[in-house]
Amino acid sequence: MKKKKRKFHFKISQKLAVSCIGLCFAVISILTIQYYNYSRHLLENQTRLYISDMLLQTGNNLDLLMNDVESLIFDIQKEPHVQNYLTKFSKSQEDNYEAYLAKEDLNNTIYKNILFDDNVEAVMIIPEEGEPHVISKTMKEYQANHNIKNKIYEAGGSAVWMGVEPSERYITVAAQINSIKTMRPLGYLIVQISERKFSKLLNGLSFVKDGNIFIVNQYGVIVSGNSPEFLNQQLDQEYQGALGNKSDRAFEIISNGSREEYVVGQKLDNRTWNLITVIPVLSYQSTLVELRRYFALIFAIAATVAVVVSTLNTLTFSRPIKSLLKTMQKFGEGDFNVISNVKSSDEIGLLSQNFNRMAYNINDLIDKVYTETMLKQEAELKSLRMQINPHFLYNTLETINWLSREKGVDEVGALAKSLGDMMHYTINGSDFTTIENEVTNINNYLMIQRIRYGDRISFVVGMPEELYHYKLPKLILQPLIENSIIHGLENREEGGLLVVQGMVKSKMLLLSVSDNGVGMSQEKINTILSKDSDDSIGMRNVDQRLRLYFGTDRGLKIQSIINVGTQVMMEIPVGDTFL
Repeated sequence: MKKKKRKFHFKISQKLAVSCIGLCFAVISILTIQYYNYSRHLLENQTRLYISDMLLQTGNNLDLLMNDVESLIFDIQKEPHVQNYLTKFSKSQEDNYEAYLAKEDLNNTIYKNILFDDNVEAVMIIPEEGEPHVISKTMKEYQANHNIKNKIYEAGGSAVWMGVEPSERYITVAAQINSIKTMRPLGYLIVQISERKFSKLLNGLSFVKDGNIFIVNQYGVIVSGNSPEFLNQQLDQEYQGALGNKSDRAFEIISNGSREEYVVGQKLDNRTWNLITVIPVLSYQSTLVELRRYFALIFAIAATVAVVVSTLNTLTFSRPIKSLLKTMQKFGEGDFNVISNVKSSDEIGLLSQNFNRMAYNINDLIDKVYTETMLKQEAELKSLRMQINPHFLYNTLETINWLSREKGVDEVGALAKSLGDMMHYTINGSDFTTIENEVTNINNYLMIQRIRYGDRISFVVGMPEELYHYKLPKLILQPLIENSIIHGLENREEGGLLVVQGMVKSKMLLLSVSDNGVGMSQEKINTILSKDSDDSIGMRNVDQRLRLYFGTDRGLKIQSIINVGTQVMMEIPVGDTFL
């Protein structure tokens, strides 16, 4: 036997809560992701701009430092004592006194230019002929490299930044010295600049963080940096993209396995050296990590608020539905007096109002059916009482009728005949009859009353024959006539008049019973139609039957003036149901 799959039925509150929470989560997620991506791109752009700007500022500072060195070289190149020494004296003349004095003037001039310049460690003057002359502020020995002479002379007097000596950490700058008069080369000078001055400047840069910053020459060799271990080493090939670029500035992001780095290049003013910085992306992503945590926290808070608000909103929305459902369940269990107390102005409130209206109508209908049933049972009981061997009574009245006629007492026979016909009309047939049959029954009743009251009361039945085919409830007029005779006309000595009339107007059958009897007060009228009254049971029964059959507004209408008379009227629809 196959097992039936269990179906899960979700309540409307659960569906609404899930929908609201899901929608809130979707919106919050989309907004959080979009804003995080926007913030990340904005942070990356700001980081790029910040690093580039700081590198430009650093390059400007380095340019100022290098310009100071080049200005020093230019001052030395045009110094008269330097020009005089290189022009007049050679190696063969170094031992004479005049040469000695020229050398002293040279030393004093150089010292004067470099003494207070912390960047310069030593200056070497190398003549075209003769030995190099070294002026040093330290005890170190400096050796001239004659292999660089051609490169120096190619510059034609401009400063040439050569490279770095890693062990002693000085940078070599050289320039050709030309005669001021003839512009012929007299020799060249070499200035030893402390690399530590450059390194100190680079070490003070906070934007580098956990990365490195290098000064790289035109050959890709590191001549200075924030760490001396890289001095005179070739720049890694992966960073070469930041060198030799046509623009003055280059910015790249290089992936090195799981590590990403910002590589930024900035050309210096001499156009041969570059400033290169290599910074791990992670160093600048700490803000992004914090931002990610912040957005995660915002998402968690927003999601929590969404869940709480959605839950409260769902409970608020579903509470009146649950209350209405509970009321309907009680009503379904048989408690017809239950009322929904939902008072909201939305659709639920409207549904509650309609339910209360439906419950009222059902209760009213139940009351009508119950009343009709009781009246029917009462009528059936009366009928049973009347039907105690009805054929025996009917046959007896017929016997009385024939005996009276044989004995010559025709009035007694007519009386027995009318009473028998009335009895036959009452106990036979359905609840509805035609006006013709009702008029026949009325005439039988009035014949009996004529014999009883004689000329004291006149009876007029003004019912047009064109109304005879219309239907109406059986025995609807006879109780009214009886009530009019007993309570209105019986005490009159003479001149009593009872009129029964009928007509059709606006699809309504209008029937009335009028008399010129003693009349009655409005209080008496209200008492007659009251359910709790024992007076005029026949009229009250007719009133209730009319209301049950045709609606609560179709009961009897009574107009009466004391000592003038009374008129009892009724309206019966002549639609398809009763034609």
